[in-house]
Amino acid sequence: VADMYEFGQKLPQDYGKAAEWYTIAAEQGDSYAQYKVGRAYTRGTGVPIDRVQAYKWLTVAMQSLSNAKDGKTGKASRMESENALSDIVGAMSQEEVTKASQLVKQYNEQHHIAE
Repeated sequence: VADMYEFGQKLPQDYGKAAEWYTIAAEQGDSYAQYKVGRAYTRGTGVPIDRVQAYKWLTVAMQSLSNAKDGKTGKASRMESENALSDIVGAMSQEEVTKASQLVKQYNEQHHIAE
């Protein structure tokens, strides 16, 4: 459904609704959705630009993808997540990185993921 809203396929294009649906899937562990949520926060597509949230979701996506045999599941690759993350890290303050790292840790604890 998220892709349908993002690209306007059989549904009106709505980046906000796409971000909502991607977030639902991301919370359930879908690495592609985690990547898409991270990119949405990086670009402000359907959500406000938020480097902390972008860092969180892109890091979680990289973790999910590192558990895949080839570093790739479905439509997302670890390299894409790493590249997207490196695009924003340079613009982040140490305080933002610390806060984002705490959010990643909380996510991992909530989802029983070993770091």
